[in-house]
Amino acid sequence: MAAQTDNKAPYVVVHGGADRLVPTSLSEPFDRLPNVTRRTYPDLRHETHNEPEGEAVVAETVAWLRSVLDSDATEDRLRGARTR
Repeated sequence: MAAQTDNKAPYVVVHGGADRLVPTSLSEPFDRLPNVTRRTYPDLRHETHNEPEGEAVVAETVAWLRSVLDSDATEDRLRGARTR
């Protein structure tokens, strides 16, 4: 996990609370990293996107991705304005 703390790229961790393969406790340390958004879905299993609620999980992940891309584009525009 130490390697991730040096990386400034944003990450999203999606975890099903009913996952029988990987306990949610194993993704808890990601909550402490500033560049990580951790989302848990209490009633979903390991493949959250393949659950009946999977469409909502994918939609929320896409919304997260769009917000990150919008944020990066805003930062790039501000950086460009400062260098002119």
